[in-house]
Amino acid sequence: MYSIITVLLLLSFVIIFVLQALSDKALNKYPLVSDCSALIGAEDPTLMQQGAIMSYRTNTALEE
Repeated sequence: MYSIITVLLLLSFVIIFVLQALSDKALNKYPLVSDCSALIGAEDPTLMQQGAIMSYRTNTALEE
């Protein structure tokens, strides 16, 4: 009886740990921005587009 409870608790700990790690990884990859005017190139759409392209390339390179 106690061994089943222990195994279930351990399993739930592992699941929560893995999901939290995935959440942290996604948050680090796509950080929250509360003030869009602070973004580089917010006043110029072409600069914003170039920044987005560079971010995409950086993120895909980091995954490899």
